[in-house]
Amino acid sequence: EQRLETLAKPAAAAPIAKPKGWRFIHPWSMPIMASLLLLLWVGIGLGPTYFADYRTLTGEQRTLQLSDGSILVLNTASAVSLDFTAARRTVILHEGEVYFKVAKDADRPFEVHTENGWVRALGTAFDVKQQGETMTVTVYEHAVRVGFSQGKTIERLQESERIVSHEGRSAPIETVNLKEAQAWRGHRL
Repeated sequence: EQRLETLAKPAAAAPIAKPKGWRFIHPWSMPIMASLLLLLWVGIGLGPTYFADYRTLTGEQRTLQLSDGSILVLNTASAVSLDFTAARRTVILHEGEVYFKVAKDADRPFEVHTENGWVRALGTAFDVKQQGETMTVTVYEHAVRVGFSQGKTIERLQESERIVSHEGRSAPIETVNLKEAQAWRGHRL
């Protein structure tokens, strides 16, 4: 009888050894980490254009009137951010092409900043195009001052003149036909 009783009792189970390391892994941690990596990858791919104040899609153009009275015309696939303060008016052109018709304000200079340089309005209408490592500035009225990321500055780029810089190095100033240069604003190639 005693023998039967010992057989009927289940043997004590040996404790299961937990694997060392990776103890912090929760079943949901891998999908969460994958999602975070995807967001990071998408965020880097979209860059600052995704968070720009104003942008246009491919094939879209948009006209904006700013609080100071200046007018911006964004060409297709363009993105800009605004930084207006009591002391200055700054537009950051992330990519694309924008025509600027600047309202006069002697107390607050108007500047456009790109990856390859900057443009300061001298009471004027002008166009800035940022495409990859190339910045192009075309002046339609009056003049602008242009600075390049490599340090060179052009004090006055006059009406009907264009300057192109690649990787912060400028090419010679060229004269342009303004009617052809502004064709994109009339939806013409």
